[in-house]
Amino acid sequence: MSDRKIIPFCPDLQLDWSLKRVEFHHLHEVKVVVGSGQRDARPDTMGRDVSDVLAYPEIYTKLVEAEFLFKKCLLFKVVDEFAASTVDRNEAEGEGRTFVRFLSSELLSHYKGVPALQGSLFHYRLVFQDEILDFVCTETPVIKKYP
Repeated sequence: MSDRKIIPFCPDLQLDWSLKRVEFHHLHEVKVVVGSGQRDARPDTMGRDVSDVLAYPEIYTKLVEAEFLFKKCLLFKVVDEFAASTVDRNEAEGEGRTFVRFLSSELLSHYKGVPALQGSLFHYRLVFQDEILDFVCTETPVIKKYP
């Protein structure tokens, strides 16, 4: 038995992301801007008037923001999270929870048969509450994370 500790894929990027925007003019560069935050706690309701409790605002604190820049994409796919539950049933397991890297997948298998693509191929996925974004690229993404 090995004493090597298995390090998860990009642990600093496995946050509950919210999709802010997607920018692209062509598949050579697709920029995805995401944010992660938390809802602040509400005050205790004990001893408070109902109108005071109902009037209390929802307050969110932004914890982090990030830009994912995917270069030289062969495929960029956006799927509604509900619809995705019926798609990709044979998809190989990926590494990661919200930022996923696939070492093998149906999408990678599809492109590996193309003779012009003899170099490296990468399949990444960003998982949000309502959307799933898939990328098949010939370069690894550049990610900028802001506190």
